[in-house]
Amino acid sequence: MFQFQDVSIQLSTHAEGQKLQDQAWFGGLPEFLEGLTGDWQSDEELLSARGVDALPRGLLGRAVAEAARNVHQALRVTDPSSLPAIADSYRGALVDLLMEQVPDDVPVLVKVGDVARFRLVGDSTLDQLGADEAALLFEAVRGLEVPIHAGAVGVGGARCEDFTDGVADAIALVGGAAASTAYGLKVLHTQMSAASQGFDGTDVDQIWFLLSRGVKTLSMLQAGGLVRAGALSLRGRGRLVGPLSGDHMLRFGVSDWR
Repeated sequence: MFQFQDVSIQLSTHAEGQKLQDQAWFGGLPEFLEGLTGDWQSDEELLSARGVDALPRGLLGRAVAEAARNVHQALRVTDPSSLPAIADSYRGALVDLLMEQVPDDVPVLVKVGDVARFRLVGDSTLDQLGADEAALLFEAVRGLEVPIHAGAVGVGGARCEDFTDGVADAIALVGGAAASTAYGLKVLHTQMSAASQGFDGTDVDQIWFLLSRGVKTLSMLQAGGLVRAGALSLRGRGRLVGPLSGDHMLRFGVSDWR
């Protein structure tokens, strides 16, 4: 477990007979994280003020800005003023940068809050990397009709531990990079919530309308190559995009998937 400012980072690997702290690359991670901290303090303010137009100095700030630009491009955003601040999604960028420090032949899972990225090698499994301790987060990965050996996943909504904003009970995105997955998730929540004025949780037609609003955004992220699949749930109803099976996603509390 590492710490970045007030954020806890879970990093786990699986190697027969070799402890994590004994692996050669592991010793440089604390120094790497310390190097990110100084620039991020100033870059965070810059990104909050100028968004994708900012020119961050540090590695983390540049990764955050690049991910947001990719999401904006996929969604054809012309006015970002209604979207969440891009600096809020730095946890995903932090996950990506840490993954780059781990050798390609090492199975690894890096998790910060409700966003994670993993890589399986050989016969390694998600459970060996500790994914069973974050069951809801990895529900969508396990629900994929075609298994993947590497990717990123993020969840948000009332059923989640960390990111509980928005009208949805749960939203999950499975993508390639954690930074764009995390920011895409926040944009999705924001757009669904913006359409939910007057929603009391009982109008079935409005439930499906809000889910359809989310699917529109999710489908654009998928078409832009940022998301492989995604799931949205609200009051027992749910929508799926991409090769996902609702039968394997019981923790989303959905009785009617479409």
